[in-house]
Amino acid sequence: MLADDATDKLQGDLGRQLRNIRLRQNLDQRELASRAGVALNAVKRLEAGKGATVRSLVKVLRTLG
Repeated sequence: MLADDATDKLQGDLGRQLRNIRLRQNLDQRELASRAGVALNAVKRLEAGKGATVRSLVKVLRTLG
């Protein structure tokens, strides 16, 4: 259970960081999804700390620089 809690915290932290970077670049979620070539729901899930595929995460990270 402790590992699950740590994973949840890490996903939440990552989501907040992704959101902050996106906002600093003046992008809305829809624009980021379009530029990254991922579904809007993938961006929403990543930012909410709910996870997504590794492929979607990598595409979003590359897009954000």
